[in-house]
Amino acid sequence: MRNARALTLLVFAGFASACATTTTPAAPPPAAEPTPVDFTWTRAGFDHPTYRWRLPYLAGTPDLLGADWRLVGWAWNANGAFVHNDFDNDLHFVDVRDNGQVWIQTYPLGPQDATKDLDVLFDNFATTVTSLYIPNRPVILERKSIALGTKAALSVGIEREPTKEELENHLHVRAAKLRLVVTKFAYQKNTDREPRWATAFMVIGYVNDDTRFENGLGDFAKLLGRLVLPPTPPGAPAFAPLPVKPEEVKSKALKSVDPNDRVDI
Repeated sequence: MRNARALTLLVFAGFASACATTTTPAAPPPAAEPTPVDFTWTRAGFDHPTYRWRLPYLAGTPDLLGADWRLVGWAWNANGAFVHNDFDNDLHFVDVRDNGQVWIQTYPLGPQDATKDLDVLFDNFATTVTSLYIPNRPVILERKSIALGTKAALSVGIEREPTKEELENHLHVRAAKLRLVVTKFAYQKNTDREPRWATAFMVIGYVNDDTRFENGLGDFAKLLGRLVLPPTPPGAPAFAPLPVKPEEVKSKALKSVDPNDRVDI
């Protein structure tokens, strides 16, 4: 319950901060080399200093997601440093053309949760996260196992189910679609005494109006395809992918994609 509450606060605060953003910070120019103090941004892209995952820039650009997306939660300070001022999301993007948002969150799992299967972890958190974006009549469209590099992940599509009256009267109510991808992985945790491994839980989300959801889905899939998760540290468990029980798909399948440049979500 503590983890579910924490995740709820993270997502809600991220949503609120995006809505309040008025500036348009850009990613910093590629650095010659990361410094010992601030090694999050490098000439290649974004490196997470704690969980050791990486997101490279798009080829030939200083963009992590694309020209239509604005990075929020990072800004230049008075000393000329590019600093993180959003402690809810590691990376958070808003679409400059519509209401789309993409975010990545990572946080440690306690021993009681580290061994749980991904579908169980998702079910433990799904209600609270989904209610922030789809407070009424959320329905799971599909739930399936995917791979993020060498790591197992779970991809879940959610949207608002129309009421009987809306269907009978052909009414369209503005609603959101939500895609959540969750994974867990072991990472090296340095302590004062000796290095050891711990388990991280990652939530990667994309939300948009239902009529514009397809607009940003391709960029989201490409982000997943470029995400580099850390190798399993020595002595840590390599979490094996577990099959997900098939569920009824209540809408048409997602648009087919080119498997060479994006993750099939």
